[in-house]
Formats: sequence, C-alpha cells, structure tokens
Amino acid sequence: MWAFNAPPEYHDLPDNPPFPKLRCTKGWKVFDLMCNYRLLNLSHKPPINESSSKSSANKISYWSGIKYHTLQLLYSIILLDIFTWPSIKTPLLFPELTYEELTITLKEKYGIYGYLVDVVMVTCQGLSTYQFICIIYHFEALLGIGLKLWLPEEFPKLMHRPDKADNLNDLWGNRWHQLLRKTNKFYLSKIPFNLPKPLYMVVFFLLSGLGHCPFYYIITGKFHTLLFLWTFGLLGLGCILERQFYHSTNFKVGGYLGKIWMWNWLILSGEALTVELYNLQVDLTRSHPLPNGDISKDVQGSLTDLIWRTLVGYWL
Repeated sequence: MWAFNAPPEYHDLPDNPPFPKLRCTKGWKVFDLMCNYRLLNLSHKPPINESSSKSSANKISYWSGIKYHTLQLLYSIILLDIFTWPSIKTPLLFPELTYEELTITLKEKYGIYGYLVDVVMVTCQGLSTYQFICIIYHFEALLGIGLKLWLPEEFPKLMHRPDKADNLNDLWGNRWHQLLRKTNKFYLSKIPFNLPKPLYMVVFFLLSGLGHCPFYYIITGKFHTLLFLWTFGLLGLGCILERQFYHSTNFKVGGYLGKIWMWNWLILSGEALTVELYNLQVDLTRSHPLPNGDISKDVQGSLTDLIWRTLVGYWL
C-alpha cells in the first residue's frame, strides 16, 4: 500500500468518535472506506502522543477545526485564482497567440527566453493543481467536521509541505498526496512476474498518469493520454536517476543543488502538458470570443483580473 515508506502506526483518537451506533453499520463502513484516502498520508509516528491520547491537551475543538479549514479553504481559493491566470487570462487577452507564438513574441520584443516562459507557466500550473487539491480536501473536511460525522483529528494533512522537498523522491514519496498508491500497488501486484525496481517505478508513475486522464477529460473533453504518459514517465525517470546517482556515488541528491535539479526536472517534465492545456484555452477562446477578454461571469475574482490585466497589458 505504501510504495516508499512503511504504513502508519495505529493510534487512538483523543475523544470518542461521534455517532457510535452509525459507525457500526455496514453502510457507514462502506462510506468510510470510500473516503479513507484521508488517512493515507499519516506519518510513521502517531501525530498524537499515545500515552496521553485521551487528554484534553491533544484535542482539537469542533470550532477550531471549522475555523482552520475555513481559513485554509479561502486561502487556497485566492491562490488558485492567482496561479491560474497565466494559463487562463492570457489566452483571453491574446487569443491570436498560441503558446509557441507567445514565446516568440516575448523573445522578439523583450528578449525573454522561452525557457523563462516555461518556468512561469509550468510552475503556475503545478501550484494551481496543488491549490485545487487543497480546496477539495478542506471543503470535504468542512462538510465532515461541520456535520459532526468525523472528528477534526480524523482529517490529517493531505500534503506535507511540498515546497520543502529537495529531491524528486522526497517530493513524490513523502510530501505529495498518496491517493493513488494503494490502487497502483494493487494493479502492479497482479503482474505474474517481478519487475526490476527501475521498471517498477516507471510503470508505477505511468499508472498515476493514466489515473489523471479522466479528471482532465471532465475539464477539457480530452483524455490527453499520451501527454500524461510522457509527463509521468519523465517524473518516474527522474526518481530513478536520483537513486542511481546515490548507488553510484553514495551521495544523496539534496540541499540547494537538489532543489535546482528537482525544479528543472519538474519544468522539463510538465512543459509539453502545459503547452497543450494553454493552446486548448486559446482554441476555446477563439471559438467562443468574449468582448475585451471580459470574464466577469466567471467565478474568478476581479482583483486578480485587474492585476494580471495591468501587468500583461503593460508589457505586451
């Protein structure tokens, strides 16, 4: 179930869970099993001290849980609004330019190299994906805690500070969400022979890529299968290269150089998919033109719209 680390140890909650009779029913157990991804990211050591797990000092009150997830939800919505503008607002302002034409224009007019454009676009795409996942997580936590179906302690953090990662194995193995691990391990266990470790890791990431296709089909109407296989295959290859480097030199990738390596590999891996999604937005804008890039009917806020319109309009 856990591809990179051991499963978490069992520990008691600091208080009795709500609705004990309901939790004994088969219906609840099925429902809770469907939502058990909340527990996939627990650390090895119990987050609550076992010797004092029933003490009031370790409890998270109902209103504290509501407050925390409400503030985090609003925070993630604002950041998602900001990070999605480069790939959403820019095509609305300049629908005549594809991604490739945009990079050429920036190079000819302002001397901005295409790689710098890739850095901004891919980074914003990754950060917006992160914030979108956080929105879903905090929204579900609000519903579960607000309806008193779960205790606040039953919603461990889904991410563990991905910004602190200094290599790809640390990012994907410890800090990013682990929602697809159990599924991928299940499918790989059905292979009638053992795969070599490097090949196993590549296949593992390829399965993750296939698992993302349906979500993007909902958004874009396309599965982007080859692009996801390419992107996630490169991510898996990066993890293999780090491990081979360690076996060859006995030095672990990390520190500031590790961060530089990691971010450059992430940008290289995500560039093709980011370009495709950007050009899809351009095609959508061309087929459904809006006056002056006005998207006031959209759920996004006008403040971020003003910021990006001012910056992009001034420089372009």
